[in-house]
Amino acid sequence: MILYKNDFFAIIEKNSDVFINVERFGFDIRDFNEILELNPRVVLTGFLTLKRALEGESKGEIKIGKLRPEIEVILAKDEMTCKVRVNYSLEHICENQKEVVTDILMTLNKEGIKEGVISEVINGEIPPFEEFIVAKGLFPINGEDAKLKYFELSERKPQLRKDGSTNYYDLNLIDVVYKGDWLGEKIPPTDGKDGITVTGKKLVAKRGRDKLLRYDTKTVSAHEEDGKYVLKALVDGAVVFKNGKIGVENHLIIGGDVDYSIGNIDFDGFVTIHGTVKDGFSVTAKHDISILSNMGIGATGKISSTQGSIFIKGGVNGKFTTEIEAKKNVYIKYCNETKITAGGKIDIGYYSIDSDLKAEKIIVDKRIGRLIGGDIRAESKIITGAIGNKFERKTNVSIDGFDRVSVKKEFEEILKKYKSLIIDAEDLKADLEIYDLNFSFNEDKNLFTDYSKQVEKYDELIEEIAQLDERRLVLQEILRSRGEGQVSISEGAYPKTYLKLKRIVKKIDTLVKGTFYINGKDLFFDEE
Repeated sequence: MILYKNDFFAIIEKNSDVFINVERFGFDIRDFNEILELNPRVVLTGFLTLKRALEGESKGEIKIGKLRPEIEVILAKDEMTCKVRVNYSLEHICENQKEVVTDILMTLNKEGIKEGVISEVINGEIPPFEEFIVAKGLFPINGEDAKLKYFELSERKPQLRKDGSTNYYDLNLIDVVYKGDWLGEKIPPTDGKDGITVTGKKLVAKRGRDKLLRYDTKTVSAHEEDGKYVLKALVDGAVVFKNGKIGVENHLIIGGDVDYSIGNIDFDGFVTIHGTVKDGFSVTAKHDISILSNMGIGATGKISSTQGSIFIKGGVNGKFTTEIEAKKNVYIKYCNETKITAGGKIDIGYYSIDSDLKAEKIIVDKRIGRLIGGDIRAESKIITGAIGNKFERKTNVSIDGFDRVSVKKEFEEILKKYKSLIIDAEDLKADLEIYDLNFSFNEDKNLFTDYSKQVEKYDELIEEIAQLDERRLVLQEILRSRGEGQVSISEGAYPKTYLKLKRIVKKIDTLVKGTFYINGKDLFFDEE
């Protein structure tokens, strides 16, 4: 079929290939573009071949290109989109709209494009000689991962009021639950929605990842309710997280006072006392102790938590008899003539008078807090409103201090190990989820043994991670101190206050407020 002819040559199409037959020489090749514009379906593939033919170096019918189809289909490599190029003039498209649409649909069907055809595009304005999308596939939508939700433990610190003061009356140290109470839940993963390419190939969606509900099977049970798994307490007690599992520990509740009717308490769990502890009586517990009477306590024996914290809502008048000791923290409204030792911090609401305090850090309310008399000793930090009083009561305040370089090095080593163990735990957790999803332990005892060993290993990892994280937080708090130990006084330190930071002793002779801190062998002071 002759596509074009002039006095110099004829352009011929055979089986979609384009040839030139030159009859007369002398045609300027620069004018050939005008011919291509008149025949937009022609694609020139041999420029040099055309040049030689026009110059008479080649004779006969010479292949110079190919003829575009009337409707071109351009399929993306991933087969998620399909474009069309309509090689008709705008005039032809406008005059033969229905026929062109029919041609497009027939061509798409011939090329196997059978999904996601956008009819409003095809039936709209069709641009000539331009590619435009006529079909889109559907990408698969993966299922949602399982969602876990656990009982949230109360924040273990006094709450700040809007006016800046501290509320020591509503510290919730122990979270009490009763048999049947909600402790957590899991919404299972969902199936995904499969996708499809424009050629009809199915794209399988992934099911969401499952997650393990971790709980102590002796004190917590799991039930399927309304399409989700719900954790409930099997016993009354205090909520704890141990080895990454939620559980319920023993909780002794004393509705009144600890007196002759109760006797001394030595309990392997949590203790809540709604009354007071009478003079001479002692309370020892493995975990947290809360004494909730507004009266506080007097000249008791020893109040001791071997693994947890102690909260005394009403304060202490110890008469140089009471001794309070906690592995973690002590929260107290005030204390008179009392010895308090904490592995973490001592947090005092109002004042300490003639008491011996020892902790990693000691915090007294910045606005109204007072440290008057006694020996106050911390490892890294003491923050208070005032030290001593206008009657110049002798008060000893000391900071043991720390080696910042050593603490920072330990912190970085722990952080590195912590991150490494987290990765190991995640990998092991993924393995356990595969066991849960794909195997029946009833049919294979060896498989169950392997699974149990993996669970035990995972529990050990979680315990180690928890211990590292606890130490990491302690070191992080130490590193927040000024220098290598600080004493901050927001209201004023009175004369006869003796400050000792490491080996440096500073006697206060006039009222002063600000922050004393030590760095190396030098003592610094920032005045407020």
